[in-house]
Amino acid sequence: MEEISVIIPGIPVPKGRPRFHIMKTREGVPYVHTYTPSETVKYEEMVSAYARQAIKPGTRPIAEKALKVEAVAYMPIPQSYSAKKVADAVAGYLKPIVKPDIDNLIKSALDACNGIVWADDNLICDLSIRKEYDVRPRLELKVSVIEPDIMGVNLL
Repeated sequence: MEEISVIIPGIPVPKGRPRFHIMKTREGVPYVHTYTPSETVKYEEMVSAYARQAIKPGTRPIAEKALKVEAVAYMPIPQSYSAKKVADAVAGYLKPIVKPDIDNLIKSALDACNGIVWADDNLICDLSIRKEYDVRPRLELKVSVIEPDIMGVNLL
């Protein structure tokens, strides 16, 4: 399998925590309604659309294969930065050590690719992600199948 690259333009959106709302049935019995924040839903729909565009038409989601995913979240450079700090951020000397948390950034994208790029994100056995600054905010995903390395395995 060749590599699949998905580029999602715009500021990467972290997976939002589930929200809860107490509602009542027609009979007046209270229950808890759980929902995903709308910003997360919209971002996951956008990621899904870009993932569909990145794969060949008619391609089925990868199933039963170990996957490697390399991700880079390019975050916007704060407007408050001086020209020197902007240059340092673009050069990679300054890193975005602010929210959102890196694990929440990748979670929304991985969930959005379920059933499109791969059958389920439990197939991912190797994951790397980093945050960088860039003048063009985006999230880049590179997906590849982990091929077994039988050359280095002692079978005796």
